[in-house]
Amino acid sequence: VFMAVRGDGSQKWPQTQLGGEDYDYFQEALVDAAGKVWLFGSTLSVNGSSDFWLVPVAATGKAETPITYGSAGTTEVACDAAVLASGFVLVGGTGGDGYAVFTSAEGTQKGQARTYGGAANDLLYRVAVAPHGGMAMAGTSKSFGDPKGDGYLVRTDATGELLWQKTYGGPGEDYFQGLVAMPDGRFLLVWYEAD
Repeated sequence: VFMAVRGDGSQKWPQTQLGGEDYDYFQEALVDAAGKVWLFGSTLSVNGSSDFWLVPVAATGKAETPITYGSAGTTEVACDAAVLASGFVLVGGTGGDGYAVFTSAEGTQKGQARTYGGAANDLLYRVAVAPHGGMAMAGTSKSFGDPKGDGYLVRTDATGELLWQKTYGGPGEDYFQGLVAMPDGRFLLVWYEAD
């Protein structure tokens, strides 16, 4: 479901429900450089398995043709997205790995999707574009660090090529839930630690 509200609280776009008979949801709303709205989430209604789902919205509030990313029979869990100079990056998880799809400004996938992680379960919850190039992605990893799960930070170039990856955490299971790229190149992280 999505809607738009004016500054005074009145509705600009009515509540609109999208999707099919299966489980579909939106996780993020994005506005590109041209001012166009895009909605990002997951859909089970297209291929019978969970796929990434990117929906452009016209200025009138009417949803345009949705775009899906993923393969039939695999599960892609949508978590976060960001606007890039040349399109979008969409992140989440698939098959126990962190997962990222890069698209053009029109939503066309660019190259193969990227996966990050190791032999155990890893997931990316957040992505932030770095002011000096590339991006960071944050989530949780059971492949590196504490096998119970540590906070997981991945640094890539603008195409998603891995530059470095690190884990952080305490004695419990750690999940990075928030990520901000600072102007000086640092990354601010907040997370949940389960005892």
